Amino acid sequence: MGKEDIAVSRLLERKPVFADLINGFLYGGRQVVKAEELEQLSSRSGVILDAAVTGQRGRGQKEGGRSPVIGRVGDIRMKAKTGMYSVIFAGEIQTGIHYAMPVRTMLYDALEYVKQVQDLEKEHREKKDLAGSDEFLSGISRKDRLLPVVNIVFYLGDDWDGSRNIHELLDVDWGSREAKELRPFISDYHINLISARAIKYPENYKTCLQQIFSMIKCGKEGKEKLYDYIRNHREELDRMDRVEEQAALILLGEQGKLKELISEKQRGEKEEVRMRPILTELIEYMEAKGEARGEERGEMRGEARERDRMMKMNRILLQEKRYDELERASSDEDYLNKLCQELGI
Repeated sequence: MGKEDIAVSRLLERKPVFADLINGFLYGGRQVVKAEELEQLSSRSGVILDAAVTGQRGRGQKEGGRSPVIGRVGDIRMKAKTGMYSVIFAGEIQTGIHYAMPVRTMLYDALEYVKQVQDLEKEHREKKDLAGSDEFLSGISRKDRLLPVVNIVFYLGDDWDGSRNIHELLDVDWGSREAKELRPFISDYHINLISARAIKYPENYKTCLQQIFSMIKCGKEGKEKLYDYIRNHREELDRMDRVEEQAALILLGEQGKLKELISEKQRGEKEEVRMRPILTELIEYMEAKGEARGEERGEMRGEARERDRMMKMNRILLQEKRYDELERASSDEDYLNKLCQELGI
């Protein structure tokens, strides 16, 4: 796991922030998932390729006398109560594009479901309460139910240009008649993609994610909007702690001058770069730049007015054939001003 993944993972491991990410993305900001009802699960999960997977009791493939194991080391896994039922949410942080992500996500979901089946199978084996050959073959009873699994891909990079579902990944011309007829029989599988740099409605989020996503959105709309947002929300931004700051700086690190300031701080300091001094420097930089631009615009407007005044005076003097006065005005500023006053320009 890289530095970027670790910083963002540390933030999302906080139950209020993880609940906020789910509520903002899945429920449009409605507070469905409660932080206090989240149960953190191990980020490591795996299944043994036994009968629950192969469907063939006592005939699974062995490796060195043991059944093979398929495992996953994810970033965040939490169990949540949403109303009357529970859901397992798994979040994977991606700094780059994985072009086989639909297949990878499908495998991760399958592993979660297989693990649940194996847990049920173990429970029934201990209780010895399965009835009939079908339940014995399945390892679970007809009335057993699994918890739904939602895998989230939290992408930190720019535009995601990879496939978002299995159908997009297949080498098939979906416009052909044969493909259209075949399509209903080819199981599709889509990814739940949250692209941090493409959040349209930051207001759906209630924790520090709102400020982070808002700054990213403003930065994409124009640096002036980003600086205005920072100036107008300094109080909320100053309340961020180290974990929130580090995640914010990672996600905002591609914003021009901000990136330059972060790099300078990283070269000059051994400790973690803090957000507050960087934002202060950024605002001072933009205010100074704004004043300089204002002075430059003022000078340009003054020069334009002077050129306009000279052109009017020259036109009048030429029309009236006052050539000597025109020549004198070109080298005598006091006489030039006197003429302009006389002519009312």
